[in-house]
Amino acid sequence: MKKIETIGWAGRIVMFFLLIAAAAVMAGCGTTVNVKPEESMSGKEIPKLSFTSISIEVKTEVEDSQEEVQMFKKLLENEFNSRNIAVAESGTDAKMVVAINHLKKVSKTSRFFWGSLSGSAELKAKITITVKNSKSLNFSIDSSARGASSAGDWFTGYGGSTDDLLNRGAKKIIEEIL
Repeated sequence: MKKIETIGWAGRIVMFFLLIAAAAVMAGCGTTVNVKPEESMSGKEIPKLSFTSISIEVKTEVEDSQEEVQMFKKLLENEFNSRNIAVAESGTDAKMVVAINHLKKVSKTSRFFWGSLSGSAELKAKITITVKNSKSLNFSIDSSARGASSAGDWFTGYGGSTDDLLNRGAKKIIEEIL
């Protein structure tokens, strides 16, 4: 009886190139969030702030992004609340103003079906925080999400969407200032 070879040398070469292609696509995945202090600030790090309550205003110069503005504000509120800092409209110790000047959207559906080929979600914003009896702190956030950045993201297909980028951006901002 003749033994059937499951993968010949040509099949192995094809598999090798498919693995290389998959690795190249996955290498472009990940979310980066860079928070940078204003150039006029002394030092290269954002100083840690101390306050017990804050008001948050998120505005945008980007058309058709009101849903993302509301989502980003809610995510920031949740992050502050998780650190026992009260969020209110007025009468607070601090005020945060986030001005989004660039937003490139990638939907969860697009990310799920197209992966890294659906492009990069991007967010650029200027942030000003004013704490009572202190000077203002100005910094910016420049972030992008190119796809799944963890195994959980990879299996769900949702990592790298605009929603994911806003969530990770909010967390990074709060980590930097508190």
